[in-house]
Amino acid sequence: MKSSCPPSPTTRRAPLTLRCALLMASTLFASQASAAGQPPFDPPTPAPSESLTPIRILAASPACPVTTRRSGGKVDDIYWTQGPYNARVDTDEVDHYVDLNLVVKTSGYHPGDCIEATIQADDGQDVAMETKTIVLRARVNEIGYAFFEAPMRRYTVILR
Repeated sequence: MKSSCPPSPTTRRAPLTLRCALLMASTLFASQASAAGQPPFDPPTPAPSESLTPIRILAASPACPVTTRRSGGKVDDIYWTQGPYNARVDTDEVDHYVDLNLVVKTSGYHPGDCIEATIQADDGQDVAMETKTIVLRARVNEIGYAFFEAPMRRYTVILR
């Protein structure tokens, strides 16, 4: 999905590991309203040439300390989203990595199971300042997704 705004002069290429997840096909997610009691936003209507499937992610997944080992549990898809509607990122360049969300679609896990996502550079170098590996853990929701809301916000990512 292309932005109608020109890229800012600060746009940088994301590290290879991040770009791997960024190159997936477009899918659109509606986000839950941040204020309690408000209905979720309706996703925008896709252009006729796009085939976007709206899916509701209930809320950011709560963190958890220990990964669940479940026979048959697997990751079906992993990708980045951004913006108020959590639009799937399908490019290898983004303006603000701190606003990216990581979405992991699973099967075989039960609601509440804890999964882990690891972010690291392909070349073994630091992915963030003084950080070689970023380990994220979150609980799978009722529809089999783990939603990591802005996981890069706490880091100064090294852009190459």
